Formats: sequence, C-alpha cells, structure tokens
Amino acid sequence: MIFGSSFPKDQSYTIICRNISRIRLCMETGKTVVLLNMEELYESLYDVLNQYYTTYCNRKWVYLGLGSEKLLCPVHPHFRLIVIAPQQDVYKNFPVPLLNRFEKHVVTLFSCLETKGDKILTPIKKFVNLFKQSTKISAHVGSENKAIIMHSFPGLDEDSLGSLALLAEQRIKI
Repeated sequence: MIFGSSFPKDQSYTIICRNISRIRLCMETGKTVVLLNMEELYESLYDVLNQYYTTYCNRKWVYLGLGSEKLLCPVHPHFRLIVIAPQQDVYKNFPVPLLNRFEKHVVTLFSCLETKGDKILTPIKKFVNLFKQSTKISAHVGSENKAIIMHSFPGLDEDSLGSLALLAEQRIKI
C-alpha cells in the first residue's frame, strides 16, 4: 500500500520517482499495489491505468512516464493496481475515459457489517423515520430534508450509522 499526503515535500519529484520505482518493482514481480491519495502519480501511470500494454516476446510491457521521459517496463500477469479514492473526488476529478477503464466498487462501513448489523440499524432507522414524521420533516423535499435531519442529529450520515452499528456489533457480539 502506498500512501500519499498533501505535504509539499511528499509531492516532490524525488518522492514521486521513488513511488514509481516501488510500483515498477511490484509490476515486474506480480504483486498488488494499492494507491491511496496518490493523485500526483496518475499522470506517470497513465498507460498502466488505461491498461495500454504492448506485447513483445509473449510478455506484456507498459510505459511509465516521469516528466518527459518514458521507461518501458514488464508487467507480470498477476500484477494488480487498486486505486482508493473518495467517491465524490472520483466523479469530480478523474477523467471519464480513465473511469471507464476501472472496475469500480463503492465501499462503505455498511459493507463491513455482518448480516447481524441490520438488527442494530433497523431500530435506529425506524427512530429517525418516526422523528421525521412527528416533526413533519417529511413534508420537506430533497436536500432541505437532509439538512434538517443533519441539524437535529449532528454527524448522522450513512457512514456514521455504519460505524455505530459496527462498534455495537463488536461490543455486544450479537
């Protein structure tokens, strides 16, 4: 797993070269690479992310770019590249052709829950719905309705509900 950050020194050319070198080694040996907050690498990995491989001597090869230089690197058949990014950032900042190349999965805290987590979430969701009905919030539409709920229950969203259920699931061992 390769983590990125917004610190200026973490986005220097030297660090980018080091990370590209790490990815290149994993590509050659068939390991899986997970990128988190590594937007500064996507340009260098353009051909990899687009799966624009060249076949030579029964082996896949791909270009890795660093500035104006390109390096042809072998790609092991078991190599995988996983990009983790917030959903809203993906749809705002990733070019559509690049998105079309990805196998996309949305992972939330709900996906971490066992089926028993529904036993915890069902009463909470019922309570929120009863609250909406008793305060006539249901007459409001769309984002205004959501804003009123968020004001009444600070921090309430899908992830916080999932987090609450996950915590309760672990503590009470349903």
